[in-house]
Amino acid sequence: MYSKTREKLKLVCHHCGKSFDGTNEKFCHDSCRDAHIVEIENRVKEAVKNDSSHTNKISQDS
Repeated sequence: MYSKTREKLKLVCHHCGKSFDGTNEKFCHDSCRDAHIVEIENRVKEAVKNDSSHTNKISQDS
């Protein structure tokens, strides 16, 4: 994501929304990247928590 400030485009962190200088990075710091990954993992776990169909299919294929 980019933010236009004084004719320059600045990068905006995907996690915290902070504007920062950099190349084509998506996060302002490694800790933001790691926190974003943890959030995605938690969302995936929550989404499949009560969905046993994928584990049942794996068991049947064995």
